Amino acid sequence: MAASLPAQITSDVKDIQVARQKLQIGTDASKYLSSILQTISGAATHNESPTAKAVYDYVQSLSYLATVTTTARLSGAGTSGSPLDIAQQGATTGQVLRWSGSAWVPNGTNLYDIVTTSQAVAAQYNQVWVNTLSASITLNLPACNATNDGVKIEVAKAGSDTYEVVIEPAGSEQFSDGNTSKSIFSQGTGISCTCRWTGSVGIWLYTNM
Repeated sequence: MAASLPAQITSDVKDIQVARQKLQIGTDASKYLSSILQTISGAATHNESPTAKAVYDYVQSLSYLATVTTTARLSGAGTSGSPLDIAQQGATTGQVLRWSGSAWVPNGTNLYDIVTTSQAVAAQYNQVWVNTLSASITLNLPACNATNDGVKIEVAKAGSDTYEVVIEPAGSEQFSDGNTSKSIFSQGTGISCTCRWTGSVGIWLYTNM
């Protein structure tokens, strides 16, 4: 028997060939995928799809993803082998970092302020030394809230005068004995105040020094 001639290309085969060039979903021609691009262009349309290599090259071209700029407060390169972390900042075992108002410093550093006028006491100070006065002054403690829970502030007189230094909690807050103020007069005397936040009310625990 004589060999038969090759069968004519069917419409199914043609459809497969077309599908290799264009993906058609549904009947809306505006949503057909017209081409696979090897580069990502700002002029690309929704009918074009980039290859995985094109996406990779585009991401690599974004310099801000290639380099992470940090301050001295962070260490590491931001990679899996060198992840970003809080820098040591000179802290030793058992110490914690505390914000001084401009930098993170080890908690072992005693932060103090020297005052001679009435003012609000900032929460970052461990101690407030009252220098020589020419009149009585009032020092207002910071708000005793969830943020300042556990903050401890010592107020002591360093000057040799006998003018009154009044220590007052913020707003309607009170000391643990219900009083709204404490006073010191003489050099070398002081008061230690610790904020205790109950979850709804701030109370200043205190002891005379």
